[in-house]
Amino acid sequence: MRKLVLCCGLLGMWAVSSPLAHVTSPAPHPASELPAWLAMPETAEIMEFSFNGSLGEEMREGSVSALIYEDSRTIATRMKTRLALQGFMIEERATDLDRSTGAASVFEAANPLDGRTVTAVALDTPSGGLLRIDFSDPAAPVMTTDF
Repeated sequence: MRKLVLCCGLLGMWAVSSPLAHVTSPAPHPASELPAWLAMPETAEIMEFSFNGSLGEEMREGSVSALIYEDSRTIATRMKTRLALQGFMIEERATDLDRSTGAASVFEAANPLDGRTVTAVALDTPSGGLLRIDFSDPAAPVMTTDF
């Protein structure tokens, strides 16, 4: 029994002093890291962000998930409005199946002038709306290096 107590004590001390004790959940990224033309609200907490390319390049395509402490319908309406003001054509794609899984809005936006596209899904969560976006910008310059 003493060995069991000693083992548990040592395991507890290791857990408190190990590098794993200092690992926290991922910190939200500021919306300013995203392309400006996405016009994400400043209050958005970016939970997941990925893009194709390397550091120093313009973002040609990527995806983002943002938590916004508002109703998902409001989030979708505001996002559509901001994109429409930039010249995007908005097409609502929500189906009954999307709505039954919690999606308040599923839409695609395309800007015919520069070829930028956005596909967005606004979901209801207990803490607010979750906005998931896939975007592409074919006009973004690709940085190349000649050796």
